Amino acid sequence: MIISSAILYLFSILYAFIIVFNIIGWLKLPTEQMDRNKKYTTHISLIIAMKNEEKNVSKLLEWIKKQSYPNDLYEVLLIDDYSDDRSFAIARSELDNCSNIKVLKNKYQGGKKNALTYGISESSGELIVVTDADCRAGKDWLKSIACFYQNEKARFISGPVRMLGNDSLFDRFQELEFSSLIISGAGSIGWHRPGMCNGANMAFTKEAFEAVGGYENDQFVSGDDMFLMWKIAAKYGKKQVRFLKNKTAIVDTYTNETIKKFYNQRIRWVSKSKGYKDVFTIITALTVFLTSTILLFTFPFLFFYEELLSAYLTLLLVKYSVDFVILTLISDFINRKKNMYFYPIVQIITIIYTVLIGFLGQFVNFKWKEKVNKNSHLI
Repeated sequence: MIISSAILYLFSILYAFIIVFNIIGWLKLPTEQMDRNKKYTTHISLIIAMKNEEKNVSKLLEWIKKQSYPNDLYEVLLIDDYSDDRSFAIARSELDNCSNIKVLKNKYQGGKKNALTYGISESSGELIVVTDADCRAGKDWLKSIACFYQNEKARFISGPVRMLGNDSLFDRFQELEFSSLIISGAGSIGWHRPGMCNGANMAFTKEAFEAVGGYENDQFVSGDDMFLMWKIAAKYGKKQVRFLKNKTAIVDTYTNETIKKFYNQRIRWVSKSKGYKDVFTIITALTVFLTSTILLFTFPFLFFYEELLSAYLTLLLVKYSVDFVILTLISDFINRKKNMYFYPIVQIITIIYTVLIGFLGQFVNFKWKEKVNKNSHLI
């Protein structure tokens, strides 16, 4: 027999521990509220790298201009990363005499991390805030970050990101799967064991970025978020990494329109796992992957080995139960509770998806920004 009941019971315990650990970490995080009487003093530099975003750049500038944070306290540097379309021209044409918004061409080697690095080198703010060109945020987004920073003085702030789509099963699956990553990252930070964050909503001090060498020695295409967070945590202590649990701070991103785009995005994300050095993050990733692998490949053996059934159902029930709790918590926070109606079938899809992407993400090449990337290091 390839697998025993003991292994199934063992992974029931391991998986439950990992998810409950993140649930408690999430609950430990204080829910922040906006202080309407706050006196703001922090000079912020919002850095956004864009490549071939002509369809999004107008909407991007529209919501940025609506930010309620005092204009004299923030600047925006929109860095064009060698776009092949009209992104740069459109952005420049819509500045409308906005003195605090600059549209620049990346003067470093191409790539998101290099574009961000160039933008940071041209910035003057104390606090660097980063998001993506295809994202959206509310008018008080920068205020919520500045308020939290002035109160906590954290050197790295991870913010909440919400994925939005339509009512299709494919989109609901993407939303729930993405939400699980956000709350897992937040939960680990709640325990002062930062594991994950998302580059669509994060902030860090310019001083800390320069002190750790920025993105130097980071050779992966993906991971401009996590690797920087870990470097800052290593230098200044893990308590200097905080999660901003504030609904006002939510940044919206959007589901992939096609399975092909989704596949390439997730392969790109998983490809950076070869660079993981944090022990807890590695254990978490392996436990999640192996749990789904065991559930998927043990299923056929249930027809031949009835003694496995009890242990198998225990593992399946544990996974369904703890995942339901953690996804309910994050769905409530981001106001997407309706996603939970799709949970039973999404859970089945997730098991298969986790095995396939976890395996293929270790060696299959992927396409990003119209460029085929080798699944090893940045090219």
